[in-house]
Amino acid sequence: MRCSAVILAGYNNRRAVEKYSRIVAENYHETYIETGYKPLREFSLHHHGKHVTKPLIQFTLDELLKMDQISDIVLIGNKTLLENKLLPVLENQEKPWKILDQKTPFSGTVKERFVSDQNPLPVESIAGNIIKAYCAAQSFEKGEPALFVASDSPLTDRNFMENFLTAAFAMRERADVVMPAVPVGLLKDKMGRRPLLLINDTGISLPCRTDHHGRCGFRLSSLLLANPANLDVPRINDIYSMRKALSPKIQIRIFRICRDLGYPSIYRKYFRMKNLTLQECENILSSFLRGRVKSLPIEGEGTTYDYDGTKKELKRLTRMLKRKI
Repeated sequence: MRCSAVILAGYNNRRAVEKYSRIVAENYHETYIETGYKPLREFSLHHHGKHVTKPLIQFTLDELLKMDQISDIVLIGNKTLLENKLLPVLENQEKPWKILDQKTPFSGTVKERFVSDQNPLPVESIAGNIIKAYCAAQSFEKGEPALFVASDSPLTDRNFMENFLTAAFAMRERADVVMPAVPVGLLKDKMGRRPLLLINDTGISLPCRTDHHGRCGFRLSSLLLANPANLDVPRINDIYSMRKALSPKIQIRIFRICRDLGYPSIYRKYFRMKNLTLQECENILSSFLRGRVKSLPIEGEGTTYDYDGTKKELKRLTRMLKRKI
């Protein structure tokens, strides 16, 4: 089976960036340095003995262009800047591609399928970008899921994406979303980020260190296979806004949402009983998105290393890429 790939290269306005930088500083004690268009921030690496420098988004794009499992590629973000930088790469490609601008209003098709007066959706939001790009992809025409990929993970390679798609395609009849659950150890990873400690009860086993409670440390990677037509799309914005869960306000919000969904003891299970499982997380997300969410345990720690725009991330990712051969 083949599917479309959607590369999400959206950006926030200045006010949203300033708010996010304060959250990073106050709760994570990190310095946010990104003042330009993050997908085009240039990184360097060693490739086949040569020193190569290219924009962040191109690391992902180059891998997708080589994949037989990908039928076509849709990029969405700042169309003018993306075209200026990526047209030399894309113009001679046989694989069909499109570049969309996130500011473009919803088409009639998008409004008919995803947006209503009861379900308002900001045009430039992450969910807005997802559905605009999906509706422009071949997978939408076929009523099939697409591969959604973030533009900020330069260590996500073809091998990982092919392995993920092979396994995720086999799950598509019982899932509207398949998310990689990547084991990263029990303590902080190479980017200084803590994992989510969960019991793996999916039936898919893989090498993973466990703590005294049988929990493995997981993080999400930069991609997922999803069919937005089967989800409550506006709620994707809510999930995205809660991605920095260390903030006390966000933790309270997560607790209230889980309580309303019938999981009132989420923090007790995680922090005191220490028995929260992957399937329980799947059930919570399924209830919230009103679709079927499944996790796929899969190896690939490098795919969890994304660039959020902090000084520390820039330094560490640059070091990792320079060591890559």
